[in-house]
Amino acid sequence: MPSDDFRAHAPALAPLQGSALPPVTRLQLDNGVTVVGYDGCSQPVNMVSVVRKGGNADVGSPALFPMMLATMGEGTSLHTGTDIANIIDSNGSWLKTGAYGHHSVVSIFSLNSRTAQVMPVFVDMIENATFPEHELELKKEQVAQQLSVQMQKVSFRADACLRKLICGASHPLAIVNTPQQVMDLRREELAHLFQRIRQPRFTHLFVGGSLTPQVVDTVYSAIGSLAPSGVEPLEVAIVPLAPESPCTEKIEVPDALQSAVCMGMPLVDRHHPDYPLLHVAAIALGGYFGSRLMMNLREDKGYTYGVNASLLGVHEGSWLRISFECSHEHVNAAIAQVRLELERLVSDPPRGEELERMRRSALVSHLETLDSPLEIVAFYRNMLLSNLPVDYFEAKQNAILTVTPEDISRIAAKYLRPEYLRIAVAGR
Repeated sequence: MPSDDFRAHAPALAPLQGSALPPVTRLQLDNGVTVVGYDGCSQPVNMVSVVRKGGNADVGSPALFPMMLATMGEGTSLHTGTDIANIIDSNGSWLKTGAYGHHSVVSIFSLNSRTAQVMPVFVDMIENATFPEHELELKKEQVAQQLSVQMQKVSFRADACLRKLICGASHPLAIVNTPQQVMDLRREELAHLFQRIRQPRFTHLFVGGSLTPQVVDTVYSAIGSLAPSGVEPLEVAIVPLAPESPCTEKIEVPDALQSAVCMGMPLVDRHHPDYPLLHVAAIALGGYFGSRLMMNLREDKGYTYGVNASLLGVHEGSWLRISFECSHEHVNAAIAQVRLELERLVSDPPRGEELERMRRSALVSHLETLDSPLEIVAFYRNMLLSNLPVDYFEAKQNAILTVTPEDISRIAAKYLRPEYLRIAVAGR
């Protein structure tokens, strides 16, 4: 190998630094649609994402929105479902939908050269869906069968139980549909819900990628044609969380091979100044491979293959969620170790190499938001979907970069106390 070969020398190392969230363009179309756009892609691709007000927590059945979104492309007044699929697929585009607590999302990804071909059918789908009866019945059977399979899993049952303990048994976020309730959905329900969310003044357009003048004109013209349905808009209902007192609930699953454990406690919402540090403390506890819980329950004790701790934030509030699966005979011992690790965050918080390792992992994950223009505009969309403060990106990054052992100890002592845990165990 030549002495001047670049492979003979290791690249220089430098500390990972934070970065600023790029600004976006904001405007309003004549029909009232709010636009958030980010142009910065070197490749000729784009994402068009339409977000409408109203979601799972605003209707009686959490199956309504997913079913409406899943069948929206099965036929319109102008196109059959086959026509829609052929146009989207033959132009190299693809669709993605999502139902959230108080919003629904329909997105299309396309090449710039094909945007003009796919936008008319995209708009037709989100404006004129007819929900054909035959296709709806097929989709209901599919979803009901998938739900039936999910409900047999111990992880699903433990998570559903924890949501009831954290949110309240009758809270919209804690309701779980049965397969029969899915089968009972009627076409008229979906069509009426569809009309209630067709309100341009309560609609956001998120567009990102390589936003050439031609793409912008095509997308803005298409979305600018959206018209109000004339039906009363769906009202958003923010119901406060009503957590049960700390307790342990057991769900018997006689034929389970393992037990699933979901533990949690209600916390302050994302607008509270302590939330960013709580996020960092949750990472230290169980948010990366070298976390306290992973080292204890997996590497040291061998109780579980993997354990995770994270903060779940919604419009109504937030909670810490800790989850893992283990053999039935190790459930109590594993729960005891989780309590011990919560106490250790106070008495012996991460410091030195452990703290720096956690900091690097958290910062890398945080900066993935900036990986591409599509990720950047998706973060701005998530600010709306999750009710994030306008300075959330900066506050979270600052907490990661500056957190000290004393910060983690203080936050853990204030919020992450073992006696606050609500515990759900599904198994035998």
